[in-house]
Amino acid sequence: MIQRILTFIVVAVLLSWLWSNIDPEKTYGWLGGLWHGMNFLPNLIRHIFTGCLVKANEYSGGYNFFWWIATILSSIGFVTGTGQSVKNSFFDD
Repeated sequence: MIQRILTFIVVAVLLSWLWSNIDPEKTYGWLGGLWHGMNFLPNLIRHIFTGCLVKANEYSGGYNFFWWIATILSSIGFVTGTGQSVKNSFFDD
């Protein structure tokens, strides 16, 4: 169980580094906010160890709105395990 959780964390952080690295010089729009918000927890773990950004420095109003929505929903989903129950019910036959 613990090994599965640690493996998930390592894979999530690696994918976050590859797909959701935040450039401090770039201005992001609403889609960037959605993407960065969905990857908030892996970026937070990366931030603890490397000091990377969890939210862009330059962003639009849409970025801020969608970042907060995606951050809250992805955090709730992680804590409650909502995605896991959907996956298990899909593959049960």
